[in-house]
Amino acid sequence: MEARTDRFTDTVFSWSFEDIFNENLYKKEVQKIPESFDSVKHYFSSYLYPLLEETRAQVHSSMETVDRSPFAEVVAFEKCNPYGPYGENVYHIKVDCWRNRFNDRGKEPYKTLPGDLLIVLADAKPETVSDLQRVGRSFWAFVSVTYVPENEDEDDIDSTSLYFRVKASKDFEVNDSTHTSLFLVFLVNLIPNSRIWKALHMFGNLKIIKEVLCTDSVAQKNNYLCSETNDDIRDKWLVESSSSGLNESQTGAVLACLEMLRCDSKSTVQLIWGAPGTGKTKTTVTLLFTLLRMKCRTLICAPTNVAITEVASCVLKMVTEAKSNSLGEILLFGNKERLKVGPHIKDIYLNERVKRLGECLGPVTGLFDSIESLLDDDFGSEALEHLCSCSEVEDVPESFVDNSFLLCMKRKECLSVLRTLQDSLSGLDLPNFGNGESLMKFCFQRASLVFCTASSSYKLHRVAMEPLTIVVIDEAAQLKECESTIPLQLPGVKHAVLVGDECQLPATVNSNVSVKAGFSRSLFERLSSMGHSKHLLNMQYRMHPSISLFPNSNFYNNQILDAPNVKKRSHEKHYLPGSMFGPFSFINVIGGREEKDEDGRSRKNMVEVAIILKILRKLYKEWIVSKQKLSIGVVSPYAAQVVAVQDKLPQKYDKIGFTVKVKTVDGFQGGEDDIIIVSTVRSTIRQSIDFISKPQRVNVALTRARHCLWILGNERTLSDGESVWKDLVLDAKRRQCFFNANEDKDLAGVILEVKKEFDQLDDLLNSNSMCFRSSRWKVLFSDNFLKSFKKLKSTSLKKSVLYLLLKLSAGWRSKKPNVCGSSSPILRQYKVEGLYIVCTTDIAKDVKYIQILKIWDILPLRDIPKLVKRLENILKRYTDDFINRCKEKLIEGNLEVPRSWPPSLDIVRFKDLSITENQSDLVGDNDSDGRSYVENAQVSESLQLLKFYSLSSGVVNHLLSDHEGRELDLPFDLTDQEMEIILYRKSSFIVGRSGTGKTTVLTMKLFQNEQRYQLAVQGCVSCQNSMVEQSTSATKGTLHQLFVTVSPKLCFAIKQHVLNLKSFACGGSDSTEKSLIDMADFDEGEAQFKDIKDSFHDIPPNSYPLVITFHKFLMMLDGTLGNSYFERFLDARELTHGQLKSSRSVALQTFIRTKEVKYERFSSSYWPHFNIQLTKMLEASRVFTEIISHIKGGLEAMEAGDGKLNRQDYVRLSESRGSNLSKQKREAIYDIFQAYEKMKMKNGEFDLADFVIDLHHRLRHEKYGGDQMDFVYIDEVQDLTLSQIALFKHMCINNEEGFIFSGDTAQTIARGIDFRFQDIRHLFHKKFVLESRSNKLEERKEKGQISKMFHLTQNFRTHSGIDVLLYNFFGSSPLKNKWRVIYDYMKERGLLDSTLPKCFPSFNESKHNILCSELKQLYVAVTRTRQRLWVCESVEELSKPMFDYWKKKCLVQVRQLDDSLAQEMQVASRPEEWKSRGIKVCIIVGTN
Repeated sequence: MEARTDRFTDTVFSWSFEDIFNENLYKKEVQKIPESFDSVKHYFSSYLYPLLEETRAQVHSSMETVDRSPFAEVVAFEKCNPYGPYGENVYHIKVDCWRNRFNDRGKEPYKTLPGDLLIVLADAKPETVSDLQRVGRSFWAFVSVTYVPENEDEDDIDSTSLYFRVKASKDFEVNDSTHTSLFLVFLVNLIPNSRIWKALHMFGNLKIIKEVLCTDSVAQKNNYLCSETNDDIRDKWLVESSSSGLNESQTGAVLACLEMLRCDSKSTVQLIWGAPGTGKTKTTVTLLFTLLRMKCRTLICAPTNVAITEVASCVLKMVTEAKSNSLGEILLFGNKERLKVGPHIKDIYLNERVKRLGECLGPVTGLFDSIESLLDDDFGSEALEHLCSCSEVEDVPESFVDNSFLLCMKRKECLSVLRTLQDSLSGLDLPNFGNGESLMKFCFQRASLVFCTASSSYKLHRVAMEPLTIVVIDEAAQLKECESTIPLQLPGVKHAVLVGDECQLPATVNSNVSVKAGFSRSLFERLSSMGHSKHLLNMQYRMHPSISLFPNSNFYNNQILDAPNVKKRSHEKHYLPGSMFGPFSFINVIGGREEKDEDGRSRKNMVEVAIILKILRKLYKEWIVSKQKLSIGVVSPYAAQVVAVQDKLPQKYDKIGFTVKVKTVDGFQGGEDDIIIVSTVRSTIRQSIDFISKPQRVNVALTRARHCLWILGNERTLSDGESVWKDLVLDAKRRQCFFNANEDKDLAGVILEVKKEFDQLDDLLNSNSMCFRSSRWKVLFSDNFLKSFKKLKSTSLKKSVLYLLLKLSAGWRSKKPNVCGSSSPILRQYKVEGLYIVCTTDIAKDVKYIQILKIWDILPLRDIPKLVKRLENILKRYTDDFINRCKEKLIEGNLEVPRSWPPSLDIVRFKDLSITENQSDLVGDNDSDGRSYVENAQVSESLQLLKFYSLSSGVVNHLLSDHEGRELDLPFDLTDQEMEIILYRKSSFIVGRSGTGKTTVLTMKLFQNEQRYQLAVQGCVSCQNSMVEQSTSATKGTLHQLFVTVSPKLCFAIKQHVLNLKSFACGGSDSTEKSLIDMADFDEGEAQFKDIKDSFHDIPPNSYPLVITFHKFLMMLDGTLGNSYFERFLDARELTHGQLKSSRSVALQTFIRTKEVKYERFSSSYWPHFNIQLTKMLEASRVFTEIISHIKGGLEAMEAGDGKLNRQDYVRLSESRGSNLSKQKREAIYDIFQAYEKMKMKNGEFDLADFVIDLHHRLRHEKYGGDQMDFVYIDEVQDLTLSQIALFKHMCINNEEGFIFSGDTAQTIARGIDFRFQDIRHLFHKKFVLESRSNKLEERKEKGQISKMFHLTQNFRTHSGIDVLLYNFFGSSPLKNKWRVIYDYMKERGLLDSTLPKCFPSFNESKHNILCSELKQLYVAVTRTRQRLWVCESVEELSKPMFDYWKKKCLVQVRQLDDSLAQEMQVASRPEEWKSRGIKVCIIVGTN
């Protein structure tokens, strides 16, 4: 009869959908399960709420996959009498059929069983979990199956009952008139948890329970020796056990358990700790066999059906081999299908024994009826008795008499035996053989060894039988402690033996809340952690030493010894050729991609699947030849990966002698095979790998193999963070057992095939891919290639092109790469889907000379001859030695790798050394004289002027990204000259004309220092005497780098370039791309610094490297030094209300704009008011320059107390060799200066020199307290005065390395600046170096060491494809008609002809001193373009002298502005350009 109420089931029935999906339902009630307990009640109650929470999680998990759950439609149901034996809400139900029975891969087909929790739903079967949750469902209820009729054919696993009885959570209120359909969906079986719940409320036999409470926090040590120990029995067992082959540790464990039995005075618990392969099962079986012989009633439990079947089979085998007659004393019970009862254990299976006993002792065919039948059978008996009773026998042959007599005697004997047997059987207390329960009771009474799962042992609480003495739990570390209370409370149990290994997987628990509480912990693990003594089995017999080495070291503290059998050479197997397939290998799979399954609950990696299948094919091929018996296990932490492998596994592997098992790690625990292939699946970095990194799970995976263990995994993913996998990878590398999958030709081919099959080719193009990792060649691609690549419409084609480039970089070469029709031996072409990549082998100098690949273009076949002709014009100028070195090939295996030569060699490229790369402007055909405008206009097509970009992961990522129409600012390849500057480790000066790459060198140097510092912090760089490695900011984890330039636009562009470099360095992340907009669209100088305060105090680490304008630098320095310079101005205080904290203050900006005296205000507002006698012989520009650069900004001025030269010192400058101003003019200039200062003070105005002088004054009296910089980069230094430059010495004490100055004397366009690099070198040496050192003995030597000057000469104008319009430059020039002096210059050069003016002024220094400044302005304007410069003038007279000069030099065409010219200048914008422009505008508006 079923119980009318069940508190556990009632609790589950009370849950709503919201409760089930609420992960915090029991969070407050679930407490951390302690290691010791105050009482039995405390012990049991500690597990109740974790058990309920785990049940909720199990139901929740089932609902998440409701679409795949077994379900059936109800065809009939009948409510039972609520007052009957079954209680309320009990129904008899019939269903049509069960669907989805076989959907759960790896598990048995679903069969309806008592304890199944089902959900009954009206209307329709739910397809998703949201269907369950949606509001408005007409009816739903939980039902629990309480009774299922026995299946007549229990061997039929494909059938299940369609009729059963259930208890429902509520009444079925279904209106028959609506003909509503009802569906049942299986969720979970509640029986295991229900049994635990009941055991926790049972309070049965508590002898063992009290022993394991560990109330005093000190576990039982078992340091006892009972007085009852029988030494004779011990010695006898030792003699007998010697033949069983146990080693010393195994023997000691068994003896300890046997000695425990002799102690009747107390209950005890023994722990046997067995690492993988140490013979736990053999030890356990020997113990059980001994207990059987001792007639000791023993229960053997295990967490799973598989485990209990395994140990029962081994005991049965030992009993059979010992020819013991005690088979009837062994009993196994449980679910036949789940136990997988086969012929080998059929004899001890309870149901089979009951069946046989029923047949043997039952009616009709049984033994009793057979005896009765024989005794009651009188056929022929009277004749025989008469014959035997006669004294004389007549007329009977003698032979017949003899035979009859013998027959009579035998019959009498048989009858006597039958009567004796009948009397004996009648005297036995035999059960009612017609009653199955009586037969089962009889079997349990007679059994000495009873086998079942721990959960099934609950049934024994209801079996009336002789009490048990000992409980042996196998795989005890896999059994939840609360579940172990079921067998430990059985009547009579005094002792327990726990056999297990806490270093392997514990019980599976679904709820994270319960896991954190310790619900999965086993009794074995808890006792072990509390110091309970364990009997360690210390010798492993399974694994090759190369396999056992890592687990033994990492999980068992090197306590496990390798047995002699695994050390033998015969145990080392080589199933496949190559070191990759030795006893132990980590095979690095870089090209894999992990993906989640349909439910998003598990993961798979199809590349690893393909590799596994390829390895299996190779193994099968070898097996066909050898025919050696081979078992292979494929193991993965993820069920989805197991399914993916199983789906593709050929049936031909199901052969005798060649077996392949594919299981999860959890499912493989306890198993072993010759070869184990572990698939770790994971390949995404910066994601948690906690699931696969659980030490117990890793331990199980690594200890299943006998001869070979091959681990497939992604090195970078598994090494990301601290985990056991990182240790394993490092260990494999140390032992030279680490291999890249693509190193094997077959595996490399498989990877490529599967990537193409699953459209994962882009994975081969990411920074982690094997393509980049195996790159050997530096590959440079040109501007032309980049333009052609951008025109490719197909993303697939783009990927194929890039993949080909990566293959070339790895050393792959086609058999016939030479370009058709070309005689050059270093010119090659490679086909990609109808297009051809044209490249050459070249030589570059880095730390050595080395071969590289230059990719020139990708073109259709018809366009190749034109490119080849132009390339050959270049190549024919190369020296024979250079060509021959390019031709040389170095072959490694099937790859071509680059040759290299020492840097001491002088490898000359060009035959004529006067023809350098920047001078040889190869345009047009051979006979081109370069004189025509057409040729010069096409300078952008010159192959010699092309920029080249280095192929990298970041570049590839950007080329494949959607940049919304933006032009990519790719980091182009550096020249040898630029690389030399970047690698130079001392402070230096960089001089170069416009377009020579000064700013690029600075930013690349900045970025290289950043990278070197990060490597140093990570311990990847050897410590050198470099500020990068020994940064003053090392404790902050940030390198303090300051980059200062004058122009806000250039500053913004540099910030974008630095962001670009960071983006490329991290693999082409797009996270910063929203900031990458054209600097030409950025007009607000201060808006770009909105996140940087006006102080150098505590600058946030993410603001470094700090890229700012010189104006922002001054404002920040001003804010660092206390009271602001601007507080002295009443207007400024009033405008800002005393708050001068931010340079972005609108009021302060207004004050500076209206009160700062720049050249324009000086010339318009001050110059006209000076004494005309003074100004008539001077130019305003020259006077302003003298004031700002010399009187108030020169080196001598800094020595003066007030920061200004006095008249005497200034006039004395006329005596210097470089002066072109007389004493008289200097006197006049100083008079003007004094008048200017008075007028400026009266107006309440200031100039930049005043601001700088004040900063110097404060720095002399107030120590700089802001962030110290490790490196300072000053660009556009030609636009700064010496006094301004000197401010930087306070920012950085790293004088030897920390300063890089860059500029161009030809670009000094700032009014008031008189610039010479020699002056800066002198300033640096005197103010920076010497003032920071007390020892000046080696002054001259140090000056040369730390102030090297580099000259950039190769011109590559960076604004590719941009047209520049120079409008009304001459018309707005202050020179006006003085430009006619150019004719004087033309006359000197012999460029005048009869068409040009005859009359023009001669050059006069005082009259034309502003000409220098104007020419520099013009130079800057002209050098902004690479494609075309449009010069438009409204007054021809003013521009004619310069235009005449340009025309004479064949540099320009002069056109009238008309419709045709306007049409020529007009270029239609593409839609993506409009899109890009819109994005830029939005960003600018947002910034403002």
